[in-house]
Amino acid sequence: MKLGHKLILAAVMLIMTACASIENTIPAKPQSTIPPSAGLQAQELASGECGIFLWSKSLPRTFVFFQKQGDANAKYYLQGTEIALETTQNTNNLADGEGLAIDYTSTEFQVYAIKGQFTDLIEGGRRISNATIKTKKPEAWEEIHPVSGVYVCR
Repeated sequence: MKLGHKLILAAVMLIMTACASIENTIPAKPQSTIPPSAGLQAQELASGECGIFLWSKSLPRTFVFFQKQGDANAKYYLQGTEIALETTQNTNNLADGEGLAIDYTSTEFQVYAIKGQFTDLIEGGRRISNATIKTKKPEAWEEIHPVSGVYVCR
């Protein structure tokens, strides 16, 4: 082989080796540091039904509350647990008025209060803003969870 051919062959081999080593040094795609949000499972409304859907305001946004209009039972997700709530208040016209204020008790007799303001009209309902879920604790303490969401009808 002539010297020119040897140099070309050596250059090609060097380039192929460099490409192979570059391919092996590409870093893996970084994993997300935000865990997948937990929360309540998706809830569905039948045609003609209405309900309240609330999400936590902190990141990651988690679906934490569901109340179907006309039903005394609601679902609340708190610290990794789904809590069954019940109210004695009339829930037949949840979106009447400017605000939302419903008190609940859990099966463990814990008291929860949902409060919020109905704001913008959206397709099929209204937006709920400035909302909180308060958990009443012993010795008159309250744990306050800021939430926001929607009241919608299907």
